[in-house]
This record gives sequence, C-alpha cells and structure tokens, in this order.
Amino acid sequence: MITEWSFSSDHDGIRQRVKNIIKDNNYTSIDIGAAANFWSYPECKTVADAVQVNKPDVTQFKINLEGASNYTELLSYVEKNKKFDFSICSHTLEDIFNPIDIIKLLQSISTRGFIALPSKFDEFSYLFENKYLGNSHHKQLFDIIDNKVVIFPKFSFIEVDQRTKEIRERYKGKELYFFWSDSIDYEIFGNGTPFHSDGELISTYFAKLNQNIVD
Repeated sequence: MITEWSFSSDHDGIRQRVKNIIKDNNYTSIDIGAAANFWSYPECKTVADAVQVNKPDVTQFKINLEGASNYTELLSYVEKNKKFDFSICSHTLEDIFNPIDIIKLLQSISTRGFIALPSKFDEFSYLFENKYLGNSHHKQLFDIIDNKVVIFPKFSFIEVDQRTKEIRERYKGKELYFFWSDSIDYEIFGNGTPFHSDGELISTYFAKLNQNIVD
C-alpha cells in the first residue's frame, strides 16, 4: 500500500530523506534504473540497469528494464537471498513503454520502497524552452488517486486542450513521490482498452487528473 505521497520540488531534501531511511534502518536496498543519476549511492550499493555504473563497490544487474523477460537473473538472486528491504525507482517508470512490468518487479524483489516521477504539472508545462509539453521521451504521466498509482498515456490532445493549461496553472511541484510497503496498487486509465478520442473520454481523462488537486 502507499504509505505516503506528495507533490514537491525539494529534490535534494527528499533524496536525503530516502538515503537516511536506508542508513538508519540498515536496510538492504536496490536502485532500479539508477545509472543516469545514481543519487542513492553510497547508502545504496546495488543497481539494476542496462547502463554500467562506474563504482567499484557496487553490485550491478545488467538488465534492460523494458520487458519482464529481462529480469530473470535479478529474480533468481532474490529467490536465493530473500527480498531487499527497500527499493528505489526514481524517474524511470515514465521512460518505460510498460511501467507495470517494473511495478511488478519492485514488489517481487523488495518489501517496501520509494518511487519518484515527474509531476503532471511538469508534463503539462513547456520545459527547457521547448515548444511541446513535458519531456519528449516520456511515454506516460502518473498520478495518485484514492491511494492508487494511476497511469495516463500521454495523448497528443494535451498539446491543444485548454484543460491542460488549467491543470498547469494549479502547479504543486516538479515531482510526484511516494513511499510504499508490501504492495503497490495501480491502474491504467481506461483499463488499457483502446482509447477513442471522443469528447466524453477526454473529459474523463482531465477530470481524473484534476481529482486530487487541492487549492
């Protein structure tokens, strides 16, 4: 279950808090997708990523995160050595075509953890002087609704729909983060069925994204 979640722009403060949790509790830990920005080191010294982490004291599982068939070595290790006490997955799920594979992996290899994602406010903003919304390589955006992770595909209509601007103007922070324990409840907007761009469905899309914004 999700034990805590929030929007925030305090990257450094939240990350230090995660590092302190690992250190203070002497947790075994693993960072999924850490190679691009291995901020959890040295408190966390186990990594799963396709890109090599150049730290001599780090254990790394070289896996392509895109696809559950790539996780065999890591899952076998956990089966033999028990689950990690804590997992970290920071700014990774949004890059994956099927983030549910990673969510399931996290539950299989750890008993609790921390996940950070770009906020919907940033994904609906013009970043780095771009003329398009959010980061071009992100494949979906995320929210927490009724204590559940909800995955929203990044449909093209967000570029022109006025309701995108309305959400952006209620800005609450650059990052969505949450802590979880035991399991992670999740759903895909529309339950993964083909999305037909009719007005009612688009209205539902924006209504759900507005659901947890408190002015």
